[in-house]
Amino acid sequence: MGGIYFDKSADREILRQSYQDNGVVVVKGVIGQARLEAFREVALKVVYARAYSAGLDLPAGLTLDDAFNRMCAADRSLGGSIYDCLRSHPEAVKLIPDRSIVDYIELLLGTQDIYYAIDQIHFRIDRKSEERFSLPWHQDYWWNNTSKSAISVWYSLVDVPLELGPMGFLLGSHRQVARIRVDPNYKIKWDQNRLFRIADPVDESQAIDVPVEAGDVVFLNALALHRSGRNLSERNRWTVVTRYADMFDPQFVAKGWKSGIRVGYLSILDTDPGCVVNLEEVVEPQLAESAVLV
Repeated sequence: MGGIYFDKSADREILRQSYQDNGVVVVKGVIGQARLEAFREVALKVVYARAYSAGLDLPAGLTLDDAFNRMCAADRSLGGSIYDCLRSHPEAVKLIPDRSIVDYIELLLGTQDIYYAIDQIHFRIDRKSEERFSLPWHQDYWWNNTSKSAISVWYSLVDVPLELGPMGFLLGSHRQVARIRVDPNYKIKWDQNRLFRIADPVDESQAIDVPVEAGDVVFLNALALHRSGRNLSERNRWTVVTRYADMFDPQFVAKGWKSGIRVGYLSILDTDPGCVVNLEEVVEPQLAESAVLV
């Protein structure tokens, strides 16, 4: 596993080769601690503001985890608004084009023409005993659907040792789009965590967990199979995901830079219907037939 971890001073060609071989690399200490602390302070202010707006009188001086957990104990649905706010906060957005990140994106994609999937920033807060929000084995491509060479960037505001549930990976699984099942009810009941399921069994014995420290950045290929880890600790896992692609990837250009998902719409049904094993369940029969023939 050590072959996917790199210091910032590491030889860039060795790092790039590891990414090509494994579909994922971790670069240590990319994001400075001062920046992470500023983000955590913003997150705490956001939690207090949302709690007070809902009539909850949180005592002053709580830690970020304590404040969030107390708010959720009173009303778990309030937690969702924290995700939505923080993923759009400048502390998340301004890191997207930061050279500390983009230099690696350019290296791994082999181009300086980078497409920022600005509408696909994700913020997660994973707590103990909330596995219903976790994602099983998946490829980010199913959601972002920019190009098959796209890159997701994942970093945490806190250390993520094994007990906090780091991501698990199948190294070298990024060679092709995995076959999937799409939730046939996605237009009736939208649940972003349940839209897609891998259609074929995954050999869990080949999986590795990838613990990280706050400020480390995980660069993963959009086709790398990975899953959420199970948080067994009393602390929360606060993480951010951003996405990038080669703006002039021929596949991406050919589909008019169409990408992503939105309520009631999955772009992968238009762009890669061949990977959907239950296509006839999720599109009109005549459309399914024409899609298969394309």
